[in-house]
Amino acid sequence: MHKSMKTIGVKIITFLSVFLLMSAVWSCTEADEDVAVDEKYTYRMHLEGGLTGTYHSETKAVAWEDETVIYLQFMKDSYSVTGVAEYDYDEDVWIVEVDEELDETDADNCEAYYFADPVSATSMKVHLSENSAVYGDQQAAYSLRGDQLVVKGYLTPMTSRIRFHGVPGTMIEVSGMLFYSLYNLTQNKFTECTDKMQVQLNEEGWSEHIYAVFADQEKREM
Repeated sequence: MHKSMKTIGVKIITFLSVFLLMSAVWSCTEADEDVAVDEKYTYRMHLEGGLTGTYHSETKAVAWEDETVIYLQFMKDSYSVTGVAEYDYDEDVWIVEVDEELDETDADNCEAYYFADPVSATSMKVHLSENSAVYGDQQAAYSLRGDQLVVKGYLTPMTSRIRFHGVPGTMIEVSGMLFYSLYNLTQNKFTECTDKMQVQLNEEGWSEHIYAVFADQEKREM
């Protein structure tokens, strides 16, 4: 009797193990299917304006390199639709992917951001460092007819920049400077960081540029 009960117990445990394993597999499959069926809407975009007011004296728009990426927030009713645009140099057009279909419009608001030298980037988040320059236009506009999308935006520096000079090869510690460490596309939110920085001076005595957040965005001063 005892041996029979033990055998039944082993069978029950085995059945439960198989059931839980199959449940886990089904859960993973469902999750993968959810990701796979996410529909993307694609538009061909023309950018009027572009990267202007860089850290040099010129104010004209800068030529884009192939596969450059711009992150977009299209305002729609009381929320925004996120988009990622990649530049096709050969066709001189931006290919934009958005998670939701945009409404046709003659003029609606949008935001546009470009990051130079990010640490890493995905379609959802861009990780930045003190050496990453941030450009943006939070008062851009877009129009849409069919799949022809036009964005009017002038992406200007959202950070100041500074570098240090001293004895070549010297390692210096910098503290008290605020810089952007992350941009979350889904939340349209920047994360700021004030970590201490170890800065190496090169053989000519100069450090790399540090891109710090403006203390006053209107005055555009550190």
